[in-house]
Amino acid sequence: MYVISNAMMNQAEVVQLDRWEYGPLELVFFDASRFSGQEGRMSTEVAMAVVEWNRHHRGGFVRPEEAVEVIERHLPGVLRMTNPNVFLVPRINGYTELHAMLSSVLPDAILRRRGIGKIKATFWLYPFIDLDVRTAAYAAATEAAFRDFIWPRLARKNRLKRLHFALDSSLRLLAGDVGFWMNRLYRVAVERCEFFKETRDDRWDSLARIEASVREELAPAEEGRFIVRRPLMGGPLWDRDDPGECEAVVDEVLEGGGVMESLYPVLEVLHSHRTHEDFSDRYSWVKEDFERSFYSKRSKVRVSLVETVDELPAWEASAPEGYGRVLFRDLMCFFEPRDRHIILALRHGKTVSEIARESGLRGHASVSRRVKRIKAKLRQLLERT
Repeated sequence: MYVISNAMMNQAEVVQLDRWEYGPLELVFFDASRFSGQEGRMSTEVAMAVVEWNRHHRGGFVRPEEAVEVIERHLPGVLRMTNPNVFLVPRINGYTELHAMLSSVLPDAILRRRGIGKIKATFWLYPFIDLDVRTAAYAAATEAAFRDFIWPRLARKNRLKRLHFALDSSLRLLAGDVGFWMNRLYRVAVERCEFFKETRDDRWDSLARIEASVREELAPAEEGRFIVRRPLMGGPLWDRDDPGECEAVVDEVLEGGGVMESLYPVLEVLHSHRTHEDFSDRYSWVKEDFERSFYSKRSKVRVSLVETVDELPAWEASAPEGYGRVLFRDLMCFFEPRDRHIILALRHGKTVSEIARESGLRGHASVSRRVKRIKAKLRQLLERT
């Protein structure tokens, strides 16, 4: 995966320092056929606007004026978004450059099984070369290959097959959400671009002069949020022919790379809180293990009923019952769950003996002592009010 430096076309670039505080990276897919030119491809005007918009992503809310005007005419919804971290992804006959980016991290063996190979991906997300290879068939094969590749990482065990799980189970939905994986992979790529150094060229205009002209266009309140610097250098983001490096990129996609939330806590929940609906109709050892565990006596669910106290939206002015409800709710916050059950039972008119019997106790002495401590604590709390 290779990125070309903006220095090829610009001597400086605007950077919004707080752009990631407004939201995560967002990908806006659109069908390029809506803006076809004479040859059936996207018109040159829209294509160049997409490239200019994407390659100036560091500017956040500050983008090239010509590109903004074109985007405003053809994709007005983009400019109404409050998140500046938006990238435009044209879909040409079902193919996007993110498909090439996905294939770049996949093992060659998996790609060969799907009848495809790796092709160069354009970081600016508009295809310029090898148009005969970038087809809908290549996109479909890439998505299938990525699902083959990512499933063992999500399932964690080689014995867990996709056929063991229902089509709408959480794990299969996660593995098959190609747009989700494209977003995370491209976020890793965007972050890796930031590690390049600034370019230097003695033939360029003074940076101070360029910065002064940019400052004239910014409002005074925006002074501290934007800087003007030389474009960063380009170069390889990862070597698609190095299996170890591709593996490291996938690890960043799963772990978040320090810029996204890790997926491992999510996977932990999906594996530890399975339900009947997660499994397919076919027999499998994992389904049998789940049912054996679910129906065992040890895993029987014990239901504990809790009374809610926030359900009195109105009351008579002559009897402000709401005050008592609010006071009761506030006092309950000071007690642990076991004491709350005793308070609610007493509130419903149950005796100490009845509470002890429902709790499985032979005598009521322990409950009596706990009730005594509850009364003492309530007395202390009410004296403070």
